[in-house]
Amino acid sequence: MAGWRPWADQMKEMTPEVECQQACAVEAWVRRVVVAHGLCPWADGALRQRSLAVVSLFEDDEEQVAAALVSHAQLLALQHPPEGAGATTLLVAPRCEKLLDFEGYLELCDWVEEAFSELDLIGKVQMAAFHPDFRFNGSDAADCANFVGRAPYPAFHLLREEEVSAALASFHLVGREPFQGPEEVGAFIAERNARFLRDRGREACLRSVRACDASDLPCGQAKDAQRGRGRLGPKGCPAPIRKVLLLDMNALR
Repeated sequence: MAGWRPWADQMKEMTPEVECQQACAVEAWVRRVVVAHGLCPWADGALRQRSLAVVSLFEDDEEQVAAALVSHAQLLALQHPPEGAGATTLLVAPRCEKLLDFEGYLELCDWVEEAFSELDLIGKVQMAAFHPDFRFNGSDAADCANFVGRAPYPAFHLLREEEVSAALASFHLVGREPFQGPEEVGAFIAERNARFLRDRGREACLRSVRACDASDLPCGQAKDAQRGRGRLGPKGCPAPIRKVLLLDMNALR
């Protein structure tokens, strides 16, 4: 892997804004819920290899957030990690209050997906949705299976399609017959997660998510902010230091 540095390290240099509490809470949720409960078989490896970058956006309205998400997707599409490495980006936008409403969040997701189509990103990058009120289309809001996507704050996970396809193709379980394609793998994981979360129950699931939002969570970037590295903006989030954008807003219109 000569010449390639972990994606989290690369993103820290390109978007060095001081991370805010929301980003720390979402990262803690990945560690304490997604990894700890095995909801995603590949999340632990992404954390250990630092192929998962957690980024806090400073944009405060939905159009700017959409533009930033597409920009990050374009950047991700250009990456070609060597074998054994990866690149995936998890973004939060704590200044954009509209995202707190799940319907408003979904509207922005639809807008971004349309931009992906217009910019030929379909088949190269996909976006997964996480939100405190996440629910699958047509599901009952009280169904604990929805907790698979209930992060402590709204977040957007950008993944390279090539990596997703490779991960699904290589997934196997000891003592089980090989899966017949990626659809069967996805269905197996979804059913296993739903069964586990329903067995845990609503109160246990809620406690796990809320515990990730504790004010004393360890977060290197937050500690840097407390030492005065960055000027904090609204809601305890840092003011922008430097931003890399690859897309003009007009491309979304």
